[in-house]
Amino acid sequence: MLYGHLADKELVKKVKGGQKAAFEVLVRRHSRALYRVARLYGFSHSEAEELVICTHLQAYSPRNRYLTDYSYRTWLTRLLIEDCIKADRQLPAFPSTEEPACNAARSAHHYNSERLNLTSEMTTQLEQCIEQLPVERRGIFVLTEIDGYSAEETAFLLNIAENQVTKELPRAKTEVKQRLGKLQQITDIYPFDTDSCERVVHYVMHKINSTSDTPIGVPAF
Repeated sequence: MLYGHLADKELVKKVKGGQKAAFEVLVRRHSRALYRVARLYGFSHSEAEELVICTHLQAYSPRNRYLTDYSYRTWLTRLLIEDCIKADRQLPAFPSTEEPACNAARSAHHYNSERLNLTSEMTTQLEQCIEQLPVERRGIFVLTEIDGYSAEETAFLLNIAENQVTKELPRAKTEVKQRLGKLQQITDIYPFDTDSCERVVHYVMHKINSTSDTPIGVPAF
């Protein structure tokens, strides 16, 4: 892709300058991590996908100022978590029947509320272990151990004190180890497949290409 080599802040500047194609790179780059966070809050595959779409559209809106004290990824994840807390499983229907082009790839199998079959038994077991943790401890574990956020960033995302992150993380790791027996590679939990990614990208870009909104909270930079 034309802008695929650029860092997030450079992409944001290009989006603000009218280069909507740069926003597609941001959508592709961060959708998988957003989806995983939505799943850790207990949402089904289809609900999590809807939340990812909502978050990207919120990020593009001028109503949400990009907080430059944090990375774009951290700011984006904070938007998603706020949506997860507010959603209470009452999500809007994306896309509507008025936009069939965005609907074509969806199927009854893809949109059932059951867990998708995963290729790795270990991954499934790990997900089950994580889901037995209290929600806050679950978030701390996934954000730090899987998504690589610092304790400071995790505290910001979860709206808790940083010392709470450092205190709860060892407890979360111990609980997971006890339930699983051992920790292996864990970056593939809640896999976000290519079809889901393309569906999110297609719908988000369709929406922003049909809007005259000034993007990403101008003039946040």
